[in-house]
Order: sequence, then structure tokens, then C-alpha cells
Amino acid sequence: MLNYFGKRVEILLLIGIVLTILSPWIFTRSLGFINFHDTGDIGSTIGGITAPITSLIGALLIYYALVAQRQANKIQSENNSIQTLLTLILDLENKCSNLIFIDEKLNQRKGIAAFNSTSSILYYDQIKPYMGEKTDRYKNDLMVVINFGNYFNVISNAALIYDFIVLSEIDKTNKHILQKRFEQIYIVYLNKSLRRLDEYYTEDKQNDKIKYDKYFEEILMFRNKMISPIL
Repeated sequence: MLNYFGKRVEILLLIGIVLTILSPWIFTRSLGFINFHDTGDIGSTIGGITAPITSLIGALLIYYALVAQRQANKIQSENNSIQTLLTLILDLENKCSNLIFIDEKLNQRKGIAAFNSTSSILYYDQIKPYMGEKTDRYKNDLMVVINFGNYFNVISNAALIYDFIVLSEIDKTNKHILQKRFEQIYIVYLNKSLRRLDEYYTEDKQNDKIKYDKYFEEILMFRNKMISPIL
């Protein structure tokens, strides 16, 4: 009902204005079946009859202003959400391109090379003994805590951003654009390393070679979310 009147508010206002303008002429005519000359002061008569019309016009104007304000607030809220998401996506891309992996010889690998090194079978075998244990044990191997910590931080941020995009209340077109931008980053930097770690971890769990590890479970939970839209 509100949408019905909202779309026709201009017509209703026009009708009300026309009736208000014509009412003095109409109410001073003798129309035969209706005669306002016997109702007392003609000004009071016109005022009494047109008051509901002018009140209706005022109410419609207020309603129209509220609807316009609501739409403006919605647009502003969507723009803020889009800008926030875009900033987060760009920040994620920057973190991915600057991810550092330090090998045994203290050589640094950056970006895609860092993701590939983190998901290599050699590195996986290095961190396997720590799976299922308390985080404190990572301090025994500085390279493990640096490399895996940096990698896990990027994956965690990516998972949060993806959920933010999916749950955001923005129009479908902008959401689709943001999802595509996110998926590009995922494919370039994250997909290969997550697929490898998924294969290693799942195989070892099935063969009872390792215990449950909450960090890897979080990583693979994120990958499972991304399998459908990406692959």
C-alpha cells in the first residue's frame, strides 16, 4: 500500500493542489443541487471544506520527504558498505602480494612464491609434528611460527572478507562485482596452496597419521566455502 501511494504521490499532490485552487470558485457557484450560500460566512465554509485537502497535501509531502530520506539513507549505507569491502579486498591483495616465506637458509620468497612454499610437501612435513598441539610449541621453531603465522593470518582475513561480502546488504550487481574481484585474488594467490594443504591434511587424517588441528580445519573450512563459486 505504501509503495502504491509512493509511486503516485505526484498525481495525488497535483489533484489536491488543483482542488484547493478551484474550491473558492466552485463553492461560490450555485450548482442547483448544492448551495453553499446558506452555510454562513463563505470564507469559513471554504476554509472548512478545503482544510482536509490542504492537510492531506501536507501529509503527503511529509510522507514523500520521509520516503526520499529513507532511500537516500539506504543508498548511503550501501555506498559505505561497498567502499569498506573494496578497501578490505585491496588490503587483502596487498597482503597476498607481500606475503613472506623464509626458508632454512633465511632466503625470503614473496607473493605467489611464498604461497607455493608454504604449501609444499617439504614445509608441510616440517609443521606436521606440531599439529594438534598447543600454540606454545611453535616457539621451538622460529621459521614455523613466522611462515605459518603469516600464512594463517592472510587466510583468516580472506575468510572474514568473503563472509562480509556474502552477508552484505548491497545490490546484486555490486555484490557480484566484488565477489569476482575477490575470486580473482583467490585464484591467483590462495587456490593452489589451499588445494595442496587440503590434499595433504585430508590424506593424513584418513590414514590416522595426524591428529585434529584447529588451524588446518579453519583453513580447509574456508576452502570448502570457495569450492562451489570458484570451481
